[in-house]
Amino acid sequence: MKKEDRKKKLELLIEKQKAKIKEDYGALFDECIVALGDGVTIFSDNKSEELYDLFEEHVPFTEWGRLDWKKFSNPLNINNIVELTDLLSSEEEIEIYWSHDKFPVLKAKFDNIQKAFDDVIAVSANTFLFVRGKYVIEINREGEITLGYLGNGFFN
Repeated sequence: MKKEDRKKKLELLIEKQKAKIKEDYGALFDECIVALGDGVTIFSDNKSEELYDLFEEHVPFTEWGRLDWKKFSNPLNINNIVELTDLLSSEEEIEIYWSHDKFPVLKAKFDNIQKAFDDVIAVSANTFLFVRGKYVIEINREGEITLGYLGNGFFN
């Protein structure tokens, strides 16, 4: 075997080994995945980074990392998760983002998110539920839930 062939084979083996190493995102994230159940999509680190960038392009943030609700027309303050069930379809696929660390983006049906709500919001201080072009929901560390519609004149 030529030296170049061995080098390529070694590089391939190293890449395969790196792919096998699963990053540990902590017990709360793992519990969230289990609670969301079957059908949850866990995006790769690369895809998650891409999705976080798109999310930040489509949604206005303050400099301290909260959504800038002044830039929304008529954001809705929601008292609890039950009120959201009256506004959202249980079958709607929703992306889940967090404010701290770089957890992978998840996608799950709203029905599953509702059932696992406490586990979803426990992962980080602020949690964002997002459907591109439709709406964004922020659940902050104080437990306040705010919904803002995107597009169709609802977003300034």
